[in-house]
Amino acid sequence: MNLTNLRQIRRFFYFRYVIQLPWYIYFIVASILAGITVYFKHPTPFYLKLFPIFLFVTLIFEVITTWMTIHRGNNLSVYNIYFIFSFLFYLNFFRETVHNQIVKRIIIVLIISFILLSVINIIYFQKIDQWNSISYSIGCLLIIVLSFYYFFEIFQHPKATKLSSEPTFWISSGLLFYYSCSFPFLSPINFLKSMPKVLLLNLESIFNILIALLHILFIIAFLCRIKFRRPAQ
Repeated sequence: MNLTNLRQIRRFFYFRYVIQLPWYIYFIVASILAGITVYFKHPTPFYLKLFPIFLFVTLIFEVITTWMTIHRGNNLSVYNIYFIFSFLFYLNFFRETVHNQIVKRIIIVLIISFILLSVINIIYFQKIDQWNSISYSIGCLLIIVLSFYYFFEIFQHPKATKLSSEPTFWISSGLLFYYSCSFPFLSPINFLKSMPKVLLLNLESIFNILIALLHILFIIAFLCRIKFRRPAQ
């Protein structure tokens, strides 16, 4: 294989896959790079160390789903698995960050219940190759409720906390914003298939913006503990 053929293959790969990746994926990459900084800032909670790994897995899922869209035209089977995985990760995040021991135990019960419900839904109801709107809706509601509870604990705390330097504040804000906004878009999507294509494309654009904003808040969460020196006057 000569050099010309290698260049043609690389050019084909670039236009076939890289160009067709969704634009918000660059925000995911940026959040991964920002997340690496948590390993150099001590002390760092274990749940925060897991975030860059989780985001890297998210990146892999995005690449796989893009490939499936190009070659098969349907990536719902992978997305159904991914959103279950992501909900479990975020539920565990709240379990690690809230202080009330009773709530921590409740979250463990919610995690187990959500796994069982999602498996039952995949096997008996909406199946793996259809959008599992029931599981997604329940996951959204759980994240929204736990986000509100996190803020409730902050307001009940006797000592003032500098929220701008608190990673959990930015992450919880991002999750509350994202799932509150995506819930009305993605939950009824099985009933929106007959809508005009232009409207569906507009909804997709809004959804992509939500993903980008979520990862911007993740980036802030990873970098908010870094103290930047002001230049000398």
